[in-house]
Amino acid sequence: RGRTAILAHYQRLFERDQPRLWVEPEETLVAGDFAVETGRTKGFLWHLGSSADSRKIDDRYVMILRKSAGRWLISRLIWNSQPIADSGPVWVR
Repeated sequence: RGRTAILAHYQRLFERDQPRLWVEPEETLVAGDFAVETGRTKGFLWHLGSSADSRKIDDRYVMILRKSAGRWLISRLIWNSQPIADSGPVWVR
């Protein structure tokens, strides 16, 4: 958890894989110093050891951002590689 764990995770990722990714934001909502963005991350993850282990990426994400000292920082990020059926808005009471 935290910055150190995130850094370690991505260092391991780049040691074994070469990602070619792009982000496609779908919706961004801003309220003061907070924002929520949903979208997709697409591309390919090329495994450096074997191309058989390479795979296509088509993930969905939800990101919560917080504005601090004029900069938008990621506060929370969650993603899922499972396709989600778009059934329209969900209303919660």
